[in-house]
Amino acid sequence: MSDAVLKKDADYVFYELTRSICPKCRKVIDAKIVLRDNKVFMRKRCADCGPFEALVYSDAEAYTSFGKFNKPGTIPLAYGTEIRRGCPHDCGLCPDHQQHTCLGIIEVNSVCNMDCPLCFSDASPGFTLTLEEVEQMLDDFVRTEGKPEVVQFSGGEPTIHPQIIEFSGGQAAEYQFRHDWVRLQLVGSLRPLDRRGRGAVSPAPLVRAIRAAAPRLVVELSVSALNGCRKRNVSTPARAACPLLTSLAESRARLCPPDR
Repeated sequence: MSDAVLKKDADYVFYELTRSICPKCRKVIDAKIVLRDNKVFMRKRCADCGPFEALVYSDAEAYTSFGKFNKPGTIPLAYGTEIRRGCPHDCGLCPDHQQHTCLGIIEVNSVCNMDCPLCFSDASPGFTLTLEEVEQMLDDFVRTEGKPEVVQFSGGEPTIHPQIIEFSGGQAAEYQFRHDWVRLQLVGSLRPLDRRGRGAVSPAPLVRAIRAAAPRLVVELSVSALNGCRKRNVSTPARAACPLLTSLAESRARLCPPDR
C-alpha cells in the first residue's frame, strides 16, 4: 500500500475582500487582504495585466486589532460630487464615501528642495497653486465641513511657496505644514508657531539632499530639527516623524556603513 499523500496548508490566511485598481491599466478589480509572516498583503489579479501583490502593513497583529476602534462614519455637511461611475472614479467626496474629511490636505506645489530616494509624493517641477486657488479650496472645505479641524499644506516642499504663510489665514482650527526636516534645520524656519499652527519661514535657496555621499548628514540634520521642535514646543506627530527617521536610518546604514 502506497503512503497517503498529505495535504498542505497555504502559507497565508485570507482576512478580507476589498476593491482596488490595477496598477497598470487602472481598472477597478477585486482584491484579497491576506496575512503572511505577521505581515498584511494585498493580492489582486487583473484579467488583462496579470497578478499583483503589495505589502499593506508590516504588523498583522496590530492591523487586525484596529477593528475594535471602528465607529459609524460622520456624514459631511455637503458632498463634492455625484455617484456616476462608482468608487474611486467619483471621489471628491461622493455620497458613497463612508466618512467626512478628517484632515484636509492641499498640495500647494510639486517642486522640492530635496532629492530623496524615499519620497512618496514623487516631487518634481510641475505646478504651483496661486493664493486664489488655495482660497477656493479652503472655501469649499468649509462648505462641506463647517468648521474644519485641521488643514495640512503639503507638496513638494510647501515652505518653498512664497505665499505659504498667507495660506494659513483661513477658518480652520489648526494648520500643519508637511515639510522636510533638513530644510527645517538649514533655513532657520523653526521660529515660534502660534496656536493656529502658523510660522514664519525664512526664504532660502534650494538645497539638494546628498544621497550616497553623506547620508549621515541628512540623519543628523533631521534629528537636530526634531530636537529643535521639541525645545520650542512645536508639535511633530509621531506618525510622521518616526517612519521618516526609520527610513533615513535604514538608508544611512545601507549607503554609508560604519568606518572600519
